[in-house]
Amino acid sequence: MKKLVFFVVITQFLFIARAQSVSLIPPEVFVADTAEIRYTFSCVYPLCSLQAPLKLSGADFTTAAWKNEAIIALEALKNFDVLSAILIKNDDTDNYTFIVEIVPWITGALDIPPFDVVSVFKKADSSLTYPALIIDIPPVSIKSILTKTQKTTIQAPAGPLVIPGTTWIVYLVVIIVIILFFLLVLALLRFKHIQKWVLTIQHRLFLSKNYRRTVKKLMALQKNIFRSGPKFFAVEVSGEIRQYLQNRFGVHFTAIETSKLYSTLDEITAGTASKTALTAMEDLQAVCFRLDYIKFSRIDESVFEDDFKTMIESVCSSIAYFENREDDENAI
Repeated sequence: MKKLVFFVVITQFLFIARAQSVSLIPPEVFVADTAEIRYTFSCVYPLCSLQAPLKLSGADFTTAAWKNEAIIALEALKNFDVLSAILIKNDDTDNYTFIVEIVPWITGALDIPPFDVVSVFKKADSSLTYPALIIDIPPVSIKSILTKTQKTTIQAPAGPLVIPGTTWIVYLVVIIVIILFFLLVLALLRFKHIQKWVLTIQHRLFLSKNYRRTVKKLMALQKNIFRSGPKFFAVEVSGEIRQYLQNRFGVHFTAIETSKLYSTLDEITAGTASKTALTAMEDLQAVCFRLDYIKFSRIDESVFEDDFKTMIESVCSSIAYFENREDDENAI
């Protein structure tokens, strides 16, 4: 039995990490402060790479470090909380830095119990199958704020700090409150007008967003025409046109035949559209007719020699006109 104990002691000694340096950041730490303990050691095992440090949360580190030593862990954790733990390879040598972020709850010497760094960080990298490597961090000093301030009694409350000109500031605040109250009353009296104005602004912002989205999509389709092919281009552009019209006028254009696009738009305007608006409608319908022919034609795609750039410019010109109101009553 004695031989077995001696063997275990010798084995543990051989695999204790060789410490290089220990530092506390910041150097002066008080109770309840957040601090880092940086422990640099050398190890022949490739625990991690320069580009891939191993990271654990405080809860995972605590569980893995002292899961088999419940009493030690319970007593130690009364003195500090672990927020996170990181293992970093310093350079191309065998040097590593273990960084643990803690919150101390006692003054004086804070001692973190030793732990096996291999089994701990196996949670972060399951490929770590090396023998146990014990890290025993030397105690660090936690200072008392009472010792620093030399004050052991509660100080008398300080009087209120009066800034010069405070009276004028109070008067200014009162005036601003009165003005805001007056504006609120005025807004309530003219609520319907204000509500109509707000709804109009919201509507125009939505239309502008709808227009920008459509133009951006059309430009992207025109740019990629040679890669996607004419048929894909025709399907996507036709869909974008109908989606724009549906968002713009609130009519289900995706279900309307191309031959009825012009008549539907004319019906929306109640026959009051100007000649420029009618031209925009005709151009849009003409483009849609050509897109339908490309979509449903069984001819090889290489046959189509349309000027797709001009087609997109025509569509953008038409929908740009639809964004402007000709008067306060018409939608186009």
